[in-house]
Amino acid sequence: MEPFKEWNRELSTRRDPATHRIPLSVPPAFIDADTKDEYQRVSEDYATAVNDAFKHPADWEVAAPKFERVDALNDKLQRIGKFLPVFVHHPDEGMMKIYPAVPEDIGQLVRIARCIFDIVKEAP
Repeated sequence: MEPFKEWNRELSTRRDPATHRIPLSVPPAFIDADTKDEYQRVSEDYATAVNDAFKHPADWEVAAPKFERVDALNDKLQRIGKFLPVFVHHPDEGMMKIYPAVPEDIGQLVRIARCIFDIVKEAP
C-alpha cells in the first residue's frame, strides 16, 4: 500500500468530514443573476400549486390535475440554473471540483483492488 500513501493523505482532506456525518454533496444547480428571477417566479408558482393541490386531496377528480401541475412545475424548477461539477460540504469550506478528483480516485481504487487481488491469488 506504500505507493498509495500520498493519495490517501490527499483524499482524507476531502473525505474525512463525511466520517463526521456531514457528507459531500453535488448541488443540482447554481442559480445566478441570469436565472434568479425565473427561479423565484417558478418557485412561487410551485408553492402556490402545492398548497392548492392539498386543499382537496380526498377528491381525486379535483386533486389529480392539481398534482399534475405540481409535478410539471417541479420539473420546470429542476431545469432552472446551471450545473457546475463541484462538491460542497460546508459554507465556510467552499467548493471542490469533481473533476479530475473522481476519475483519479476511481483509478486509484482500481489499482488498489488489483494489488489486493494479486495478493489473494498468491495466498496458499
